Amino acid sequence: MSEGAQGEAAPDRRRRHWGVPVAEVVIVVAVWISLQLAGRDPGADPPAPPSDVTVPTSLPGFRSDAWLLPDEPLLGFVEVPAGPFTMGSDPAVDPLAFDVERWSAAQPQGVVDLPTFYIGRYEVTVGQYAAFVHATAHPIMERAAFDAPPDHPVTNVSWTDALAYARWLEGGIAASYAAPGYFSISLATRAS
Repeated sequence: MSEGAQGEAAPDRRRRHWGVPVAEVVIVVAVWISLQLAGRDPGADPPAPPSDVTVPTSLPGFRSDAWLLPDEPLLGFVEVPAGPFTMGSDPAVDPLAFDVERWSAAQPQGVVDLPTFYIGRYEVTVGQYAAFVHATAHPIMERAAFDAPPDHPVTNVSWTDALAYARWLEGGIAASYAAPGYFSISLATRAS
């Protein structure tokens, strides 16, 4: 290699050498900034529950000892048995299917084997969501979520808020004595 080529190669190696540590610093700074903008410090005490969110103490047809879920043997959930599920859309069968609904680029549909799972039979109510917000001090993005009566479906909740509620409820049911035994055992086994 000529002297000029060696001289050019050395700075390239130095730039690559510094690229990784600089990228790590940038990631750490970005995470710190996002936490500051979100107003949450993971080491800080959790915020107090919002004082203006009222959690009903009782609702007819709902269990006050079980997150205000329906007063039914499975707390308003139904079991979906394990089995195969055809995922994706086939335009030959469904002319309104979009390309993004394909299983993969190579085939329109594929089969997924699902384990047994439970799904809610009813919409999440304002009272149930209020219990979550009160228990976790989850930030409220839309006050309108609490405008309806406590036994009506909650609205004005984002997808991320709904996911946070579902994870909170799943953890509570898995660890609770209020849930039916086989139901909580199934959730606890899946979580571990």
